[in-house]
Amino acid sequence: MLLACIAAGALGAEPITWDNVTTEAVSAWDAGPGAGALAAADGAARAARAVPVGPRALRAEVQAGPPAQQQVLTAVEVPLGLGIRDRRWWTAQAVARGAAADAARWDWVLQVQDAWLAWWTASELAHHLDDYAHDVEDDLQGFATAVDEGLLAPLQLEDLRAESLQVRAEAAAMAQEAVVAEAEVRALLGERALDAGEHELHDVDPGVTNPWAGLADEAAALPAVREASARADAARRHAGALGASRTPTLEVGPMWLPDRQGTLQPLLFAGVRLPLQPGDGPARRDARARAGAAQADAAWQARAGAAALTTEALLWDAGRARLSRLQGEVLAPLASRQARLEEALAAGLVTADRVVRARRERHEAEHEQVLVSGALLASGARAEAVRRMLEEGR
Repeated sequence: MLLACIAAGALGAEPITWDNVTTEAVSAWDAGPGAGALAAADGAARAARAVPVGPRALRAEVQAGPPAQQQVLTAVEVPLGLGIRDRRWWTAQAVARGAAADAARWDWVLQVQDAWLAWWTASELAHHLDDYAHDVEDDLQGFATAVDEGLLAPLQLEDLRAESLQVRAEAAAMAQEAVVAEAEVRALLGERALDAGEHELHDVDPGVTNPWAGLADEAAALPAVREASARADAARRHAGALGASRTPTLEVGPMWLPDRQGTLQPLLFAGVRLPLQPGDGPARRDARARAGAAQADAAWQARAGAAALTTEALLWDAGRARLSRLQGEVLAPLASRQARLEEALAAGLVTADRVVRARRERHEAEHEQVLVSGALLASGARAEAVRRMLEEGR
């Protein structure tokens, strides 16, 4: 899967961000795993242009003997189908291979986006945990003063310090996940720098328009649907090309026969050759069956694609509502509660375990916010990719 062919010069390229990850994924596919598929499609198109149209063979016969029995015949063999069916089949093959390449490219883009989301989420969580650990450490300095003043028991301070150490351990684990995820992204896109861009924890606007709106109505143009339809057409064309063996062949040309004096006289010769048992029946029936199966698959892919796009739109709305409630109804109250408990702890009014629990609950809510934000950003990137694929398929 490694794309060594695109690694050269990639270190100096602009970093991968949310805004260009789809474009970079398409470019990497064209230069890497998609090169063979694109070459196969181009080869079929070239084959279609190379199919001969018109005369296929030249026939020549000479009969020698007594003057009254000599004759000469030359004729050109022309299939009455003129090779048009073969050319149409190869053209359909090129379209089918191109559609298959588009579908494979779409799968690749989704794979890249999944890897990118894993890196972004792990990276953001690692930064978030580091910041959180530093905040806890700063607070511990103030609590240490409270211990010196006799307002806080030393054991309670150790409980708070244990919370800080646990957060640091979580940050180290998440940093490790980010390194592994970054390696996977680079394996797909080459040695490129990764940049989370300007998207921070609170940057996803809950009021932005759903990027999936209206896409379900265009499901028939999805790459998987176009691939199945192209396969159906290619199979039908194949059946037609196989049927060309049943097409009569016309033979026409001059011939020379001796007259009564034995002198060869020119005449026009014309004949038709009709195959009686071309032997293409099983293959033609199989091709028709494959055409029907591919057409049924295309219909199913259209229905499944429309349902998937509708589901994406619903998930985006649900994620947006969830993020809005997290930001408006959960995070602020948890932060306020934590601050009040810390003040009460410094005054000796509550035990440290309540502060630890308050910190943990706020931390878990912020952790959830990162996951929801990342899911929304990834969903928007997928929607952009779908629109791009649909525009290219029109």
